[in-house]
Amino acid sequence: MKSFTKKAISIFLTFGMLCGATACSGSSGSTNSTAVQTGENTSKTEKITLSLWDQSVGETDPTSKLLPAVVKQWNKDHPNIQVERTGTTGEQYKTKIKTALAANEAPDVYYGMGGGSFMQPYIEGGNVLVLDSYVLDETKAKNAQRNA
Repeated sequence: MKSFTKKAISIFLTFGMLCGATACSGSSGSTNSTAVQTGENTSKTEKITLSLWDQSVGETDPTSKLLPAVVKQWNKDHPNIQVERTGTTGEQYKTKIKTALAANEAPDVYYGMGGGSFMQPYIEGGNVLVLDSYVLDETKAKNAQRNA
């Protein structure tokens, strides 16, 4: 479980940092992606708010308790880059994200259900930031070893 927790935290933080740095979608929060991209001290710039949508809300979902704790810790450690999380259950989530993507009102970071037929139109439509180039070769090698 400890390994799972570490993976979940690092994945979440990676997505948050990447989306904040690249402004991967429209956001209802105030953002200053130029400051993040250029490495400016964000204490001198406006506060960045990233929206996060997920479906980790069920009692049996192990991330339903983990994700709120990760968001709380992130917000505590990064006062100028805040994450506002919204959790929605299964089928309601699918409807909500489809509607938001169609209306070009998607959150900055969202759970994508692992690709496949649900996500394929959004991947092809450019609604998903491909993270491959952001992942270190060392991380890719570790993942390849685990999957071998």
